Amino acid sequence: MIRVESKREAREILKGRWGKAVSIVIVHTVFTYLISLISTVIPIVGPTISGTISAVISAVLTYNLVVTFMRFKRGEDVNAFDIITKIPENFVAAWKVMWGIFLKMWGYVIALMALLFIFIFSISMLIVFQTMEAEFGAVNSVFTGTIAIFTGVIAIALLIISIFAMIRGLYYAFTWEILFDTRNEISGKKAAEKSEKLMQGRRWELFIFRLSFIGWVLLAMTPMIIGIILMRTWMMPMSNLWTVQSMSMPIFYNFIINMLILLGTMWVTSYVRVAETGFYERLLAENKELMEVKEEEKVVPAKGWSVASLVLGICGFMMMMVPVIPIICGILAIIFARVSKRKAGESGLGIAGLVIGIVVTVIASMILAVLAIGVGITAISYFG
Repeated sequence: MIRVESKREAREILKGRWGKAVSIVIVHTVFTYLISLISTVIPIVGPTISGTISAVISAVLTYNLVVTFMRFKRGEDVNAFDIITKIPENFVAAWKVMWGIFLKMWGYVIALMALLFIFIFSISMLIVFQTMEAEFGAVNSVFTGTIAIFTGVIAIALLIISIFAMIRGLYYAFTWEILFDTRNEISGKKAAEKSEKLMQGRRWELFIFRLSFIGWVLLAMTPMIIGIILMRTWMMPMSNLWTVQSMSMPIFYNFIINMLILLGTMWVTSYVRVAETGFYERLLAENKELMEVKEEEKVVPAKGWSVASLVLGICGFMMMMVPVIPIICGILAIIFARVSKRKAGESGLGIAGLVIGIVVTVIASMILAVLAIGVGITAISYFG
């Protein structure tokens, strides 16, 4: 069976090379963690902006992790710091993959976002009404119960759609690998389509393959569990030594937990990545024609302007509730998309950046206008 052969081959490849494999995971994990610390260490940046930066970079880090382990498995000379140094080189490829998968999954993404928004809103309303009922007794309990039932229905719908999205997403599990093996000559959407063909009738086998690592994952969590127990019994009583204003204790606590997670998972991640590359290569051996890139499938390499347009559009969307910044991002995304079209012709990434930029600019402008009107009315009523 493919999954058994892939795992056996992975163990053979890792013999005597565990140090190199683990160092790749360590660099990836530590760098990802350092990015997530931006909002804590530099408060002026804020969680929204740091979250956006993290999301933009994480796609490239994921691509670099996959590609580095592919090269490692194939016996090439790799450096653990390729995870970081290859960010500029692989930035376009990573976001081509992300955009290609989104184009195949956009219905699920929009449905999940809409349901999540409704769920959060209904939870908030439920808390408000329950508080009002407890404090003033002025809210109809039947109405509160209806909201509770509605919230439950939305939660179930969210769960069901998430499961279907995960099942559908298995079709595109090897989009990263396919784009790399086609030397980045095709579009992200075409890579996703090739992955879908590769996975026809194989999704269940891939699911079982990934599930077979659950025992190793649980074992890898042991250091974290022990660490949490020790820190709760030993470290937390000492927390009064830290000032209330200081964030040092939470940062230190978070750092220790993350390092304990890394201590266990770095071995499992190395094993999984090498084994999954083997799984992919065995499927590919049965479908060699998928790697034949036809002339009409080749695309002009995406220029920096189109990539910058798409990234700025996404950044603006993720910072939608921050005043002014999304408008600036949206306008720049539109400008960069137009420059990209003039310099390098029309491209999927450029069109995506243009569309997202327009949407972000319009919505952010409307939100800013509503806020301005609200502030104006409040000021007038306050100052008479």
